[in-house]
Amino acid sequence: MLKKYYTESTDRNKFDKTFSRAELKLLSLVVISIIITAALITSIFYYYRNLDLKLITTMRSDAIFSLLLDRIPPENFTAIYDDKDEDSHLYNKVQQELDDVRKITAVRYLYTAKRNSEGNAIYVVDGLPRDSEDFRACGSPIEAEILPAVNRCLDGDVFHATDILNTSWGMIIPSCEPIKSNGVTVGALVIEFDGEYFAENTASSQRYYIIASICVAIGVGFVAIVLIRSFSIPLYQWLAYTDLLTGAMNRNAFELATHKLHGTEQQKNITVVSCDLNKLKAINDQFGHSAGDEHIRALAQLLMKNFRTQGSTYRIGGDEFVTLLFNASLDATEKKIAEICVEARQVTIGNFCLCFSYGIAQFDPAQDVSIDDTISRADVKMYHYKCAKREAEAAKTII
Repeated sequence: MLKKYYTESTDRNKFDKTFSRAELKLLSLVVISIIITAALITSIFYYYRNLDLKLITTMRSDAIFSLLLDRIPPENFTAIYDDKDEDSHLYNKVQQELDDVRKITAVRYLYTAKRNSEGNAIYVVDGLPRDSEDFRACGSPIEAEILPAVNRCLDGDVFHATDILNTSWGMIIPSCEPIKSNGVTVGALVIEFDGEYFAENTASSQRYYIIASICVAIGVGFVAIVLIRSFSIPLYQWLAYTDLLTGAMNRNAFELATHKLHGTEQQKNITVVSCDLNKLKAINDQFGHSAGDEHIRALAQLLMKNFRTQGSTYRIGGDEFVTLLFNASLDATEKKIAEICVEARQVTIGNFCLCFSYGIAQFDPAQDVSIDDTISRADVKMYHYKCAKREAEAAKTII
């Protein structure tokens, strides 16, 4: 399973389209985090946009209301009934006041409204010039889009829009102030701010925000992929390639290495050192497997330390190690392994000195078809060495 996992991870390019399950989970977590963050920022954006909209319209409308409420007498609503009253002095006076303030404050529409005898909201005085296309005559019904805001105001409540209202005559931001006489609401002063600019500005900001969010998402996703691959591939290699007990390379790595060497020029320059601990069973029986593990670790460290610059050491079994050396002479290798044997005898774990058998073989085209044949010859030599050592120890015991 580890070999398959390693092969899948090392065969992939860093930016391959194929992802492992762990990488997909991490990438999904990044994407979900970006989506949640974008949704949160969007909510904050709209919250503050609406807050800003309300603040601006409230401040502007309050200033206009305070300016006009004293100038529009309640009689405006009781003395003016329909378009026949548009020639009256009172109508013209109120209309002039509304028109002047509308121009000064750059308000789109400014007018008064009331309920007729039937209870329907109607225009009273429109602040637009009479020749204007959008001018509404006295007694004209209030449009359905703005009617809820006007009715709320005619019921006695102050109204300030918290969002842009999309109407048939354009984007507006309505505000409305009731006008009272003796505590009774007789009419309303209605302001319609131009919402086109605000809507376009909001839409533009939203577009930039979406583009920026997409760019950030792509950038973060790309960085996440690079980081995931940068960390995950070496991690996969280490997990699949390393023996956790000793730190040496494991059997999977050994099989992959020998497989890559088959039929190549490199195998002709290979020297194989096969090693096996002596008396491991006796050590395990007398001092436990932890002591046996210490012997295995100690041998691995000696081999890796002495052959690190020339090749790699693999733990291929319980106490079996194979070291593959590149461009190392047979004489130099035999000398080095003899020195390691001397160094090993100085190490004592559980009253047993570190002792091992070894066999050395160099690739020989006359004998070896592949590196496997060289390894087999090294194993045979190691086995003969172990048997000879046992016989020598047995002879000493008899004497």
